[in-house]
Amino acid sequence: MPATLRDQLTQDRDQGRFPVPHDPRALLAIGVTDNGNHLFWITTPRTAPDAWRITANQPRGHDWYTFDGTLTDFLTAVLSRQVQVPVFPDDLLDGGASFTPAPTQTTPAPASPPGSGRRIDSQAVRVWARANGYDLPDRGRIPATILQAWEEAHPA
Repeated sequence: MPATLRDQLTQDRDQGRFPVPHDPRALLAIGVTDNGNHLFWITTPRTAPDAWRITANQPRGHDWYTFDGTLTDFLTAVLSRQVQVPVFPDDLLDGGASFTPAPTQTTPAPASPPGSGRRIDSQAVRVWARANGYDLPDRGRIPATILQAWEEAHPA
């Protein structure tokens, strides 16, 4: 987790602005939704990662939700709609689920394909992608592989 996020959580907790229900030093960021919810592993006990629970925060708010189970259990419960996470939007799964890997500091970003840097109409990309057999939700980040295929089909 970036130090700035952990620092902000610690400051919020210490000042009582947005009470963080867990020690920020024990939180390990594992994802973020397109709505701005952060997902964290609660890394206690440190020596038993199979017992780490999941917590999620409300973006731009102070509410938190803690799931008493593993990340796999959490994803299964949410994606199968067995659990409704109150800090997530009600329509979270209306467009289907998609996962986009986040870049890491140890992995350099792939080289930009020709034509990149131009302004791209995401709605046009979605229409083209569906017409060409790609499974793409109505909202959220468009996977890089689809953007690259679109740019190759639409040279500048």
